[in-house]
Amino acid sequence: MIHKDLFGQKEEIERNKFLSHDNIPTETRQKVYYVITENVFYGKIGGLTGRPITDDYHNLRYEISKYKGIPNISDIFDDQEAINKFLLDCSVDDFLRAIELFIYMKKNESIGFNIRLHNTIKDINDIFKIDKIGYEIVSERIIRKDSELLHEQVIKATITLLYENEFNGPLEEFQKALDNYLMKEYKDTIQEANKSFESTIKSVLTKRNIRFNQNGSADLLLDVLSNNKIIPAYTKPMFQGLPKLRNNESAHGQGIDPKEVNQSYAELALNLAGTFIVFLINRYQELK
Repeated sequence: MIHKDLFGQKEEIERNKFLSHDNIPTETRQKVYYVITENVFYGKIGGLTGRPITDDYHNLRYEISKYKGIPNISDIFDDQEAINKFLLDCSVDDFLRAIELFIYMKKNESIGFNIRLHNTIKDINDIFKIDKIGYEIVSERIIRKDSELLHEQVIKATITLLYENEFNGPLEEFQKALDNYLMKEYKDTIQEANKSFESTIKSVLTKRNIRFNQNGSADLLLDVLSNNKIIPAYTKPMFQGLPKLRNNESAHGQGIDPKEVNQSYAELALNLAGTFIVFLINRYQELK
């Protein structure tokens, strides 16, 4: 459990106005390590209480080494000590991926409500919020927060609605867009964001038993939405903004020199896709 109401804590949190993405302090890393330690699977084996039934430290060490493609993360013999040192010293990307690997391990630990998975996600999210770290675990994946307001109303809402309504194809594409954004692959971010938007349109039409051309362009899909009174006709130009952004920034041939896509365009694509997807799913729910 992470305490959020200790003496002077509220004032300290409010003093930190900006979210950190490129630097995660040692103190934050150590807190996350304690959360992992608290949620390692302990039980009873061979008459001894407190000995791990499954060696989570060893398994996490192996998973990190495997994803990095290296023989070992450390020369330290003790797995727990090696994990602690790795989390304190590694890059931000490696730190976040190690958290996701641990969450993956907890997710596959048992069927039904998993208290260790729940506690891991809740406590790490609380740590990130208190320490103003610009990331959050949503639907068991880490996503970047560039603005508290936009994150809550657009990015997080998009993932949650897609997940809860079982729009699995659009969800996968939107998560790919977020992954590409984290890796600074801005062309691919725009491509996947647009794919997720178009797939959401197709999912809404399919769930409404409305016929449409699976290979139809975004313009044709928007016409089908409009003709079936899912969106008003006058909003079509607004929804065309994202496909046009894709066509101009990431879809067409580059010519002799590669075309550089700036981060701001990728952010715009994510926010447009998220806003449109949230609206379309809300319309789908209203019409059910």
